Amino acid sequence: MRRSPSPVTRAAIVAGVLPLLLLASCSGDDDPADRATAKSTPSGSTSQAAGDPSASPTPAAPPTAVTVPPSVRAAARTGVTTWIDATGAALGDPDATTKGAGPAGVVGDARRQTINLAVEYAHNDWHVEGRGRVVRQRVIARTTKPATLTLEVCVDNSGVRILDGSGAQVGLDQGTPERTLNLVTLTRKAGGWVVSDVTFPDDPNC
Repeated sequence: MRRSPSPVTRAAIVAGVLPLLLLASCSGDDDPADRATAKSTPSGSTSQAAGDPSASPTPAAPPTAVTVPPSVRAAARTGVTTWIDATGAALGDPDATTKGAGPAGVVGDARRQTINLAVEYAHNDWHVEGRGRVVRQRVIARTTKPATLTLEVCVDNSGVRILDGSGAQVGLDQGTPERTLNLVTLTRKAGGWVVSDVTFPDDPNC
């Protein structure tokens, strides 16, 4: 009998874990948000009134882009692409991933997350086909000790499919967004910038 994704896997798909695990065609030269800061909340918006639980809170302003040298921005793109390719291969053949050394070019929590997903996929006899596409990405934070970059990465996952062992598509909940926003942390290693963690904003749409 065909299984549906567990709640954990559904949450991962909706939050954008899965789209970034796919072989991507990245728009490497199109980083419009790298060249502009995010707009603040319009001055006409009102904040939640004190003592009035029915009032809607003012949405938080999005993070401001951080300026980094072009060489660092290019290296960060390479790190994201390496992670996408490695993790896409891992979920494309989860059985091999669980029996092997795991995805190359991914470290830390991001690596553990990918291996855990591969274990669940192998258990359910699922695999991934299709590709996600990085629509835009921008650096929103940088630290020096340790050397890290945090990027917002918007991925179009409309071409992604999860298939079971018979080749049938595993259904997702209606309303699963086609584009998802990922907060990707890269750590400086000897060979460049390597993805080490992935988290998600409260609203993953982008």
